[in-house]
Amino acid sequence: MPLSEPQIERYSRQIILPEIGGRGQERLLQSRVALVGAGAMGYSAALYLAAAGVGEIDWYAAEEASSSSRLPQLRDEVTDLNPDVSVRIAGLDAGARSTEFARIGADLLLSTTTNPVILAAVNAVAVEHNLSLVVGYVRGMLGWTGAFVGQEEGYPCLRCWEVPWKITEHFAEEPATAGVIAPMAVLIALKMLLGLGGHRWGTVLQYDGETSRMTDHPVAKRPDCSACALSGTGS
Repeated sequence: MPLSEPQIERYSRQIILPEIGGRGQERLLQSRVALVGAGAMGYSAALYLAAAGVGEIDWYAAEEASSSSRLPQLRDEVTDLNPDVSVRIAGLDAGARSTEFARIGADLLLSTTTNPVILAAVNAVAVEHNLSLVVGYVRGMLGWTGAFVGQEEGYPCLRCWEVPWKITEHFAEEPATAGVIAPMAVLIALKMLLGLGGHRWGTVLQYDGETSRMTDHPVAKRPDCSACALSGTGS
């Protein structure tokens, strides 16, 4: 649907960008993102998605998030930011797998949870249902973000990346680090929704909050990966 006058005014700073324009903004308003995680990262990501005009956000509270019970309040804050956006909230426990995500028909998954069990479930859903997966991951002063399409031949899934599965200690999300990683993860997601291309699939950007340095970490597809080894190969 064409943009209304209030929408043209609301998104004017994006519409003037040649990469977006009016058609791109219309595309964002028709997009649907499944967001997993209700901590500092998840809340920040929801605000950025809403501000950009992503029309539908299905927000799943990962079980480890202390703010899960506050999701209704957080949802109201997000929808107050932009009345164009519809936010649906739902619980998500460690046993959740494909049924919830398959039913909602999201255009992509954006995960901010640090729970390895839920991360594995989200990754499995992405591979099984051919969805792009964007992750924003914060532990203490370290943060990571990247995009995965493990269902495609030659590209890794999140399971191929060792970091989320090797770190077992619990670190609280550092708000300052989350404030750096969240907008980066959302920017990757918006580029995908807009079909802009130029993605470095499987390349993880690591941010060190102590040194303020950003480094690239390419992830190779593991031939023995339990989640994606047979994906994209015709098997």
